[in-house]
Amino acid sequence: MSPQPKRARTGLLITLIAAVAVAAIIVWIVVANLRSTDAAASEVPQSALPDSTSMGVVELQVADLDQMRGYYETALGLRVLNESADAVELGLDQPLITLQVGEGTAPASTPSEAGLYHSAILYPDEAALARVLLRIATVAPNSFQGSADHKVSLAFYFVDPEGNGLELYTDRPSDEWNWVNGEVEMGAYALDPNQFITEHLGSDLSTELGLKLDPDATADMGHVHMKVGDLAIAE
Repeated sequence: MSPQPKRARTGLLITLIAAVAVAAIIVWIVVANLRSTDAAASEVPQSALPDSTSMGVVELQVADLDQMRGYYETALGLRVLNESADAVELGLDQPLITLQVGEGTAPASTPSEAGLYHSAILYPDEAALARVLLRIATVAPNSFQGSADHKVSLAFYFVDPEGNGLELYTDRPSDEWNWVNGEVEMGAYALDPNQFITEHLGSDLSTELGLKLDPDATADMGHVHMKVGDLAIAE
């Protein structure tokens, strides 16, 4: 076999060097992608609580049991699950709120006082939430306080006859939440309640539809928020 020409050997060497360079670039891209994926995953912290963790029943001390029962039963559409002479337990598929006649005649708290900020009832989806919003709009529209798109949830705020705050909301799927530096992004963006209702129930709304109860309705007590004067002391 005759010796390989020098030019051919040089061309082969250049080809081998180019192939090695391409392989190195591919390896770098794969490693970079893996690191990027690991970093993104690390931004979502693992919950310290098991997925089965849930809130219990919220108990409110009330001055006028009949009036408060009327609001939660008639305006929110909750059902009476248990009752006694001085207490009523209301809920849907499970107990959510207990109204208990308080001792004495203590005045209602003011916005600047520490205590309950609001109880928050979590509905399974937008349609379920829209139905209860329509009911409140029909029965007790003046109890509406405001609404907000929090990016992780859609929330509507009310106040009951004795001044207790109430949030009704539904969560967006957690895989749609955006995490930055280990914290979920939240906000308070405009959310039109009328548009929300028509979007999920249609535009042909009536008083009859607003008062209609869903026998299969479900909800959870999602959370409670407290108001304090000094956060460090409260913690």
